[in-house]
Amino acid sequence: MPDLMPLFRPDIVAVVGASSRPDSFGGQVLRNLQSAGFTGDLFGVHPREREIYGLPAFPSLDALPAKPDCIALAVANRHLLGLLEQAAALGIPAAVLFGDPNTGPDRDPDLQAQISDFGRKHRILICGPNSMGLYNSRRRLAISGYPIRAGADEGNIALITHSGTVFDSLSQNNRSVHFNYLVSAGNEACLTAADYLEYVIADEQTRAAALYLESVRDPERFTRVLEAARRKDIPVVVLKTGRSERGRRLAEAHSGALAGSAQTYEGVFRHYGACQVRTLDEMMDTLELFSRVRTVRSHRCSVLMESGGERSMLVDIAEDLGLALTEFSPETRANLAEIVEAGVPLANPLDAFGTGREVVRTYERCLQALDADPGTGLNLLAVDLARYSNLSPAYAEAALAAVDGLRNPLVSLVNVSSGAGEKLMAALRARGIPVLMGTETGLKAIRHLASFSQFDPAWLAAPPQFDSQISDGVRELRGRIESASTPLSGPEALQALSGCGLPVIRTEAVESLAQALSAAQACGYPVALKTAHPDVPHKTDVGGVWLDLGDPETLAAAYESLRLRLGPHALVQPMAARGVEMYFGMSRDPQFGPILLFGFGGIHLELYRDVVAALPALTEATAIRLLGMLKGFPMLEGFRGGPAADLDALAELMVRFAAFVRLAGDLLAEVDINPLVVTASGAQIVDALLVPSKN
Repeated sequence: MPDLMPLFRPDIVAVVGASSRPDSFGGQVLRNLQSAGFTGDLFGVHPREREIYGLPAFPSLDALPAKPDCIALAVANRHLLGLLEQAAALGIPAAVLFGDPNTGPDRDPDLQAQISDFGRKHRILICGPNSMGLYNSRRRLAISGYPIRAGADEGNIALITHSGTVFDSLSQNNRSVHFNYLVSAGNEACLTAADYLEYVIADEQTRAAALYLESVRDPERFTRVLEAARRKDIPVVVLKTGRSERGRRLAEAHSGALAGSAQTYEGVFRHYGACQVRTLDEMMDTLELFSRVRTVRSHRCSVLMESGGERSMLVDIAEDLGLALTEFSPETRANLAEIVEAGVPLANPLDAFGTGREVVRTYERCLQALDADPGTGLNLLAVDLARYSNLSPAYAEAALAAVDGLRNPLVSLVNVSSGAGEKLMAALRARGIPVLMGTETGLKAIRHLASFSQFDPAWLAAPPQFDSQISDGVRELRGRIESASTPLSGPEALQALSGCGLPVIRTEAVESLAQALSAAQACGYPVALKTAHPDVPHKTDVGGVWLDLGDPETLAAAYESLRLRLGPHALVQPMAARGVEMYFGMSRDPQFGPILLFGFGGIHLELYRDVVAALPALTEATAIRLLGMLKGFPMLEGFRGGPAADLDALAELMVRFAAFVRLAGDLLAEVDINPLVVTASGAQIVDALLVPSKN
């Protein structure tokens, strides 16, 4: 880990390019440091001015009376490299670069690489280029060209962003979410998001970290730091842009780096327990919640409301998100019956308004009753706090009266953020009650909190070691691939997987009717017959699969049909036991390397794409967790009276497949196992494709 102290805790800062001109960007940087209350020595560097905003200015870096710990380069692109050379000669350890080599009249596409090479060679801590600066609120450090709030409160949230606009807008939020660190990472010529994240999570005041990412430039280090944050119980909230194809192209054009696939990033974030958000509003709701609440003892929440209509909307969204609501115990229902008016449904969410009598007392007592329910982990007061309503102050008063006596966290949520009263929300926040700004984003934030609280450290456990069968099988596969000119499919692929200890169905390749009949006799009727034509990726689409052939006559008719339409090459297999068809896959991500894919196979794969991604460091506990995330998981549990699948055998096979990928990943560009049939008593691979890396 590089020592980022000179960047975040400098004693001496020099702003190169500072000027007293009103439109001077460097002058704004200098004013920001002044207004933030920076207590160290502060100098301007300008070839002609000797005093800027009451501070001493000098013509060059080597004319300064003391060596800066950090310099801010508010200059044109053409000056950046020369100033870095001067900094290196003087032993200046850190620099913030605002200019973007990829834009402007003096753009230079090669300058970014030159800055990167120079900074790494001379071990200069470079933030940027194309950075909007950085803050350390505890040190009153604000190196930025944006106007800032003077005297901003110290916080406990760290933000690292590739977007300067996000850096500016989130720092100026009006909801009392305060940051201890803000970093506009820019183009990351030297320091990356992983470097900054490692630094901020080492600070004991950091309660949560937020990442706004266009790309990850050092995936191995990034994942190590994500794991370190998870082990320290520090939530990491991530908004990764470029999920869509068009968004990915824009992200790549903006940052000059590969954005990566959405599915891969989801798998990475899931593995390390990071909270992935889709919008900045969702990020802000999640950060506000984590700034006040770290964990909950139960993932279920009890909701108190004022509107029957909004209650239905909230329930719909909660169900869409998979957010669990508390089922009130009989004791809770009895307690509520003594509080609310007759006729009020005693259901969660609870609309306790009735006829609107004794609102403060009713809502305070209801909060206490909901909090006492043994299934509750969080109390949610979902009222709109409308700014001109005479009832809104009563709801806020009830919350303030109840909060200190509650054992579970109390969270407020406004369904209509544009109509909420600022003073009421500020009063709640002043007492430590988060106010979430929107039904969907607020419920997503609560779901993130519940998921973070439920994360099992066993999911980060080291995967099982390779056994000799996998090692021997991969060694044999390596020899096959070196001599192979095409992907391995059918019997070749199944034989390779079988050699690694994965259960595969018997498969016989045939080229004539006589061979097909002999193979069927060896396999035992009934059999399946499939075309082995090399140019047919989806056999069922062209009538290339015949199932349940129970005798030689039906097999002969099926083979003749295949031969006339698709050629004589075919496969004969015994009929697999009926069960659920699954898909196992591996793709090679250009950033993170081999990525596993698990989902439902057969035609379901193309039709529904119900697939989850995972890193190859897989354990059985993680495998079971992944299966539970599939939308079709009820099919494995025994849907509509069907037999439940052998989940233990399936999870064990997932782990073994992951071990195979970890050992053979360098050989393979792609693995496609489809289908794999899982039954009540085991699992078996029916078809597979192995694509060597060299292809």
